[in-house]
Amino acid sequence: VISASFLPAQEVESIIVVSDTWENFVSEDGSGYYLDLLRLTYPSPQYELKLSILPYSRALHLINNKQADIVLGIWANEHPHSLLSKYPIEVDLYDAVSRKGQIQISNIASFDDLRVIARVGYGADNLLNNLKSYEEYTDIGVMLKMIQHGRADILLDYSAELELAMNLQELDDVLVIQRNVLAEHAYFGFCSKPSCIELKQKFDQSFIKLHQKGLIESLLIENQQSTDALPPLKTIEELYP
Repeated sequence: VISASFLPAQEVESIIVVSDTWENFVSEDGSGYYLDLLRLTYPSPQYELKLSILPYSRALHLINNKQADIVLGIWANEHPHSLLSKYPIEVDLYDAVSRKGQIQISNIASFDDLRVIARVGYGADNLLNNLKSYEEYTDIGVMLKMIQHGRADILLDYSAELELAMNLQELDDVLVIQRNVLAEHAYFGFCSKPSCIELKQKFDQSFIKLHQKGLIESLLIENQQSTDALPPLKTIEELYP
């Protein structure tokens, strides 16, 4: 009988994960849908997830320079398709703030000739065609004031942050939130090192099984997301031919 003390210790594989913070998706305390998804795919103690919260552009820079293994929640046009998760991990749903009674968003064409603003790093102009202008700012409070005073027409963000900021500034009687006005598929991005390619292959195999079992939908609901955020089980080649 071999004593347990003489059994070789299983080597722990560290995975460097970078991301900006996203409400209910990535939090510094390790909670959120994206992180739950990673833990199911790369379970402890075999894997150790090392999360660094960084500005969006910095996170992309580290992945592109092979200084991180996985970046969370990016769009298809921001990284080589061969280094993205094979399937979208969620449908990113944007909400909008406008002045009451001014603008009703019903489709992409509704944005034509509007002055749209969003937070730095969102790049929502990549999803829209005929804007009058598009600008990004860091302060959501400042952007709400811009909408209130007519210096912009539409603010794109997420309802949780928008509601909080509107309540703080007592703008509920002036501004209105329209939900799910814009949708885009979000992906995990991987670096180009062989070890990252292996991580990607493992993730792709795991994701399709989780999706087929209904666990992706369950994770989204557990993290306070609408079932509208459930991604289609379509490859990136099918969605972006």
